[in-house]
Amino acid sequence: MKKFISNRWGDFAINFTVVITFTLALSWLLDYDPYSLFEGTSDFNSGDYYDRVYHHNHTLPLDTNITIVPADNIPNDRLPDVLRRIAGFGAKAIGFDLIFRNESSITDELIDVIDSLPQIVMPVSLTYDRESGKVCHDEHSLLDEYLDGKIFATVTFPPRSVMSYQREFYIKVPDDGDSIGSFAFVLARMIKPDLVIPNDRNIENINFNISEVDTTGYNELYDSAIEENIKRRIFDKIVLVGEIHNGYDVHPTAVDDEMPGIKIHAAAISTLLSNRPLKPLGKTWTIIFIIVCVAVVTIADAYFADKDDFRKGIAFLGIKGVFLVLMLVGGYALYIYCGVRSDFTYSITLFLFSMMIADLWFGFRNYLTDRKQNKKK
Repeated sequence: MKKFISNRWGDFAINFTVVITFTLALSWLLDYDPYSLFEGTSDFNSGDYYDRVYHHNHTLPLDTNITIVPADNIPNDRLPDVLRRIAGFGAKAIGFDLIFRNESSITDELIDVIDSLPQIVMPVSLTYDRESGKVCHDEHSLLDEYLDGKIFATVTFPPRSVMSYQREFYIKVPDDGDSIGSFAFVLARMIKPDLVIPNDRNIENINFNISEVDTTGYNELYDSAIEENIKRRIFDKIVLVGEIHNGYDVHPTAVDDEMPGIKIHAAAISTLLSNRPLKPLGKTWTIIFIIVCVAVVTIADAYFADKDDFRKGIAFLGIKGVFLVLMLVGGYALYIYCGVRSDFTYSITLFLFSMMIADLWFGFRNYLTDRKQNKKK
């Protein structure tokens, strides 16, 4: 051991410096390239590896704060009565995620019911104007012109180019200067009036792993046999009324490639009410982990320098395997138990690259050493 310490520190410093330099260069290139496939994002589909692993192995608890009433099978002429019934069951807030484009779908009864229920939050659709590069109002719902003094919130998910951070938590600012709250934020504040979203947008992300959301069918609202149960599922809760099977309002998320927008709203509301947003681990910690991996591998290379190639290869394979398992298991544990999400693709790319550089450098160095010794002979 003393011989190793006295003779190998110089080689260790050189080897470590070479491998780390190339690894950090790759890290810089991944960050520098704005179109890199590995760039970090807080979009809906971030953390896909950990989300999918989680959903394949866990049954999520039921969120008791939110109920979805699918509007797919509700006839237009029954909508007013459905809203009255939901309000009659004691809903604290009603998110009405339906935008009317057809005048024939609007009735005086529907207008009167919506106007009479103060807990209803009406939808606003926004769009992204590519020419100006700004968010502005999309075509208004025809129902809006009949309503005055209602609470409005945006149900739009702007494209990633407009809001690179989590798009559902924040206030949307249309081009005309008006500010409008997101659907999730406005509804969550009706349950928790003192709810405040931190200004640091780098730490906020929808946590799809908090819980599943209860779904109450249209027919269940009128089933007298389960009326008391329905009351318990709606009383003092947030009820979202909208389409689940609408093929146009679907978005890729970490748990579903085609998740209905209304379910994304529910997940965002659940995240806000429970105060459990996902937070990125940060690339600094990933690089620190890679530096530790390179240091251990470099020390192992010096330690096994006098061993035969087979034993050395097995040792290196084992060390790399242990670090890979630590990365996956540790990342999963941080994600599930601490709400901290590491960028899996970025981390694994840097790790594999650093190990590849180490192998190439050690091989090249050994080749030069052998060649030098052969020349002396």
